[in-house]
Amino acid sequence: MAHCPILGLGELTKELICCLPVDDVFRLSFASAACGGLCRVALRSLRLQAFGPAAAEALLRLVALQITDRGASIVEIDAAFCRSITNETLKALPVLPALEVLNLDGCQDVDDEGLIAVAQRCRSLRSFSIYWNVKATDEGIGKVLRAQPCGNLQELCFSGCKLLTDATVQRVVGRASNLQRLDLTRCPRVSEMGITLICETLPELRVLRLYAMSQLSAESFLSLQKLPLLEELDLCGCRAEDAAVEAFLAAAEPGALKILNLTWCPALTDASMLAVAKHCTRLTWLSFFGNLNITATAVEALAAAPCGATLRALDLRGLSQAAPYGDGKSAVRRHCLESCVKLSGRFSRRSWRQSCITKSVVVKSVHAAAVLLRLVGSHAEQKDEHCNGNNTCWWEAKGETPS
Repeated sequence: MAHCPILGLGELTKELICCLPVDDVFRLSFASAACGGLCRVALRSLRLQAFGPAAAEALLRLVALQITDRGASIVEIDAAFCRSITNETLKALPVLPALEVLNLDGCQDVDDEGLIAVAQRCRSLRSFSIYWNVKATDEGIGKVLRAQPCGNLQELCFSGCKLLTDATVQRVVGRASNLQRLDLTRCPRVSEMGITLICETLPELRVLRLYAMSQLSAESFLSLQKLPLLEELDLCGCRAEDAAVEAFLAAAEPGALKILNLTWCPALTDASMLAVAKHCTRLTWLSFFGNLNITATAVEALAAAPCGATLRALDLRGLSQAAPYGDGKSAVRRHCLESCVKLSGRFSRRSWRQSCITKSVVVKSVHAAAVLLRLVGSHAEQKDEHCNGNNTCWWEAKGETPS
């Protein structure tokens, strides 16, 4: 039986109100004191996707209402992939003194001009995301960063911002000393110096995503050992070598790392997988997909390691030196059927942005780790056609959901 989450009254109200036209929300707020209170609470967090093409108009009307204190009580604005949000929209906003979370993912018509408007109006941000913006430069994002109180920012996503350079990295480390999540996916102008600066000055990082940063040299990753609290590390498509991976895992806080993506890191060998087996006691998501130098010996060592009982997602496809673990033979799959349960799961952009490119194996904790590691992609069929612009994927529900 599928399990549906039970929403609290506040969450349910928020979901319902976000689906109403602004005029209806305004009228509802006057229906009774209770309705007015619920509307006021719900409108602290704005999910603009529900307004479709009218998202920009709805935002400007909402920040003009007394029920939002003319914008002063709004804590979160999620405008991800709302194409109607432009520079002019942002310049028309009032000062938003309580705003802590701003999501401008996929707002392609926002450039530095709009970001300067954000900097002038939003000075209490804890989370700022501008994924897939190919117009933003160091100037605009630098203005936003400098406008925030030192140490206030906790989460930053610059994934796909191709014009950003080490200048932005310098501003990040200068204004966000307590940063916990940083996404630099596909930022080709960030150099080895920028990555070293991040590793040496942001020790509180819990999530670091360097997906598709192939411009970085192998030496760039040696400083990862300065980040012992990382819970998620994405090096997919990077030129990381065994020495950097081994040093990072040896220095990591015991049991901290939960998600590790080493997909298409062609220089890695058995040494990296053996380091995972030795140091990662609570790993739940692991990919070595496409790494041609790893052998069955390392796979079997991983099978016997503590993480063999904790892994819920594993991708060993393409390990040509580790047959039959990486070849997906039907006989191996049939052998595993009785020991594995297909799980349903949703890997959101916030929890794992790059999940939409892999057919991850999703399994229950299996102490018979050799069986677990032989299970290849087909047991958790990912529906690529359901990947949306926000890089969110759904797996077909066939059993329990991951805890």
